[in-house]
This record gives sequence, C-alpha cells and structure tokens, in this order.
Amino acid sequence: MNILRLIQGGSLFLVGLVLGIHLGFYFSAASLPPPDIATFQKNDVNNCPQQVTQFDKAESYDTGKGRNGQVIEFMKKYPNPCMPLGQREVACLPAYIILGAMKAGTTFIDHYLQEHPKIVKHSKKEIFFFSQQHFNGISWYSEHFEGYTLGDGKMIGEGTPVYMPWPLAPERMRLTIPNVKLIISLRDPVERTYSQYAHSVRWLPANLGETLNETFEELLEEEIQLMKHCKINTGHVLPTFLPDFNVSKRSPIYKHCWNSCLDCFPLNNSLHGAGNPVFGLLAKSVYYDHLSNWFRIFPREQFLIVKYEDIEKDPEEFMNVVLDFLNLDRYEYGSMVPKNANIYAKMNASTRQKLNQFFYAHTQKLYELLETDFEWESAKKS
Repeated sequence: MNILRLIQGGSLFLVGLVLGIHLGFYFSAASLPPPDIATFQKNDVNNCPQQVTQFDKAESYDTGKGRNGQVIEFMKKYPNPCMPLGQREVACLPAYIILGAMKAGTTFIDHYLQEHPKIVKHSKKEIFFFSQQHFNGISWYSEHFEGYTLGDGKMIGEGTPVYMPWPLAPERMRLTIPNVKLIISLRDPVERTYSQYAHSVRWLPANLGETLNETFEELLEEEIQLMKHCKINTGHVLPTFLPDFNVSKRSPIYKHCWNSCLDCFPLNNSLHGAGNPVFGLLAKSVYYDHLSNWFRIFPREQFLIVKYEDIEKDPEEFMNVVLDFLNLDRYEYGSMVPKNANIYAKMNASTRQKLNQFFYAHTQKLYELLETDFEWESAKKS
C-alpha cells in the first residue's frame, strides 16, 4: 500500500510542499495549515481538486540556476504527486506512465524500469485506473504501489497500453496527475497489428479459457465493415481483406459496436481501444488519432516517444533514453532480452500489402505530427 501516514507537523509541511509542486498550489512554511480534507473531498470522481494548474512549463526546468535549479533538485527528491486522503493519510501517485502502444515494447520498458533501484515496485504492470477501473478511486489506485519513504527520490509509475487509445484517459489523467511524464513506444503499424492478433490467440485460452475462432483476415474485414456501417470517413478507400465475408457471422467482440456506433467510435474516426486484447486490431495502430487526442490535453514536453524497432538494435541505449527522460541515473542491466514476445507464422503477402495500403496515409500524418520519419515499411509507397 502506498499510503503515507503523517505523524507530526513537519511531515505535514513536507507533504504540503509536494502538493504545491505537483498540483500547482503554493504554501509557505510560516502559514501552512493542516491539510483541509474537506476541500479535497469536494471534487469529482478523480478525488482531485477541480481546479488543477501546472506548477511550471517544462521548459522552465532547463536551467540549473536560481529558483528553477531548486525546483530541479526538489523534483529529484520528491518526484511523485501526493494528496491527502484523510487527516493523517497521503496517497502518492505515478510520476510517469507508459501509455502504449500495445505490442510495441511496453512490457520491456516496464520490466527494466522495475529493476531500477530508484523505481517504486508496483503490484502489476497494467492497472487500468484511467480506463476501466477509474470508478475505484485514488485510494484504490495508490494501493497498487509499494510503500516508500517520502523524500527518497524513488519514482512511481505504471504501464497500461490501453490508455493510449482510450478516449477519456487524457482528461482523467490531466485532472489527477497534470505533470506526469508520458512514455510512448511506437511500432510499424502492420507488424503491431499482426502481433496483437498472435498475442490474442495465445492470451485468450490461457487467461479466459476461450479460443479465438476467427482468422486474422476475418477480424480485419469485420473491422473494415464496421467502419462502413458506421459511415466512418477515413479519407481514403478502405481495403477488402475477404471479398466473400459473411456479415451474419459477426464476432461477439464487436456485437455492441454494431448496435451502437457512438459507443465504439467516440474519438475522431478511430475505433476506441477496449481492454479486450482482440478488439481493434486496426484501430490500435492508428497512432495519429490517438496522439492528437493526447497532445490536445498535455504539452508535448511531457512526452517521450520512442521507436520499438530500436530495442532490437540496441536495448541498452533504448533504456538509457527512457532513463534520461525520467532524470534517473543510468543503470547496468546486464543482458537484456525482449519481454512478452510472440512467435507466429508469416503473414499472408496479400494481407500485408493491403495493410500497408491502409496505414500509408495514417503513417504519413503521424510523421508530420511528430516531425519524425520512423522508416517503417507501411510508410513507403507500394
């Protein structure tokens, strides 16, 4: 349980200072009162104050002089946002979150961050607080992180890839932890899409005792047919993966979508990413729509966007980039190996070509948004 119990007035001052840094409130040592719990309880379902502002813009941390230098040192010592839960209880929440993408190295990043001595251990990688489990509240969320000593400089974090495509996650996160550092790993969308399917084939029997009866092409075609049914304008011609697809043989995965388009297409023209690992094979790879939603809520300076393919090239340097972003000392991990990787059959050549055609326009928009060329095959004219 990551709830700190406050014993004396000095601790109250320290927590007030932590709150001031992360939630944008200012307290002075002379005038700091005990935490006004009633104020914190008059809020929304996030258990956060309704009015949340940033303490400083990210660029203000660039200098090591004066007040900004003091901020840097303070943030190294107290990196996590904390808030009162009761008269003598404080919940501390993540300073960083791995947003996604699914099947793009998030388990690798989380695994090796958890090995770092300055990272607080969590109960599990994917907590789903800002998606399906939001109703459980702040106290429930904080209990997923082990207790630690306030001021030891350890960082709290987690990685739930469904956050990236989840429509309400950015707003919920912004209200709760406005200064959080956000890590996103992106992978060639064609490879990511197929990897998600292969993962689902293995995951469903092992975790739910179910068998995935649909082929890769059947699920792709149903997702395309669903876009047509809901009159989704993607701006380009949608491919046909199965010309003789029988609409009567719909997958139960998308049953609610056929009944209500609004439930499944709440954000732009992108099918939202439900927690079911099979859901939205194409949708979870349309990165442009997802990042546009996040960039609308959070400043770009709070994001680190890395390329999944770099893990294979140099895993140590890949993690160094992540550690530098979190202002953590580099760590000697020793031998580093992929995590949660799948071994699967080669994709059908015709299917690959159609996927490349589908993702081409999306990937070009992503490159423009990020001003980056990831050199993916899906971004090359066929």
